[in-house]
Amino acid sequence: MQSPLLRCLGTLIVAQAAYGADHLLHQFDKVQLTDRFWSEGATFGDFNHDGNQDVASGPYWWEGPAFAARHTYYPDRRGWQQKQKDGSTQTVQGYEGALGTKNTYSDNFFAFSHDFNGDGWDDILILGFPGAESSWYENPQGKDGYWVRHVILDVTDNESPTFTDLTGDGKPEIVCSSGGYYGYASPDWDHPEKPWTFHPVTAKGPWQRFTHGMGVGDVNGDGRMD
Repeated sequence: MQSPLLRCLGTLIVAQAAYGADHLLHQFDKVQLTDRFWSEGATFGDFNHDGNQDVASGPYWWEGPAFAARHTYYPDRRGWQQKQKDGSTQTVQGYEGALGTKNTYSDNFFAFSHDFNGDGWDDILILGFPGAESSWYENPQGKDGYWVRHVILDVTDNESPTFTDLTGDGKPEIVCSSGGYYGYASPDWDHPEKPWTFHPVTAKGPWQRFTHGMGVGDVNGDGRMD
């Protein structure tokens, strides 16, 4: 007669085998695109329309899946002086970050991809330095040169703005604070290149450009985003 202990052990072994089959260990390879500091965020999208996901960070985007070919979609003229061991200086592209000794900030804080003009090509949205403007860059559909920039919001406050569908209409908005109000900015989708309209959702408060912390989610479970 089989003991209850053996039956329990058998059940445990079967359960562990089933658990292991459902939870595989995935491995990732790190691919460093650059050692220069250009932006605080990055995004991905199919920017060359080849069916592969590409990566955009700062003024550049890299072709996936190899991420070796790099393209410049807005001017990369920013630079700083790095002191060399012999006392001379060398100009380094980008903002002074880990390669330097000073704490500096990029004017490119958050990046998102979206097909704004409905032409089937992913564009790039940049939410700039807190309190500054936000812009989207129009994908030139495989043509060379800088992408056309559309400034859509003059003041994007808060240190954690985002781009998501807050209103539930199936189209994303910029969620941020602006001028002391929490709210969202949305376009006329027939003319997304024109300035977007900011819609306050709170009374005016003490919130300013460097206010930290903001999120979007269905807090009370009513099916609508808060």
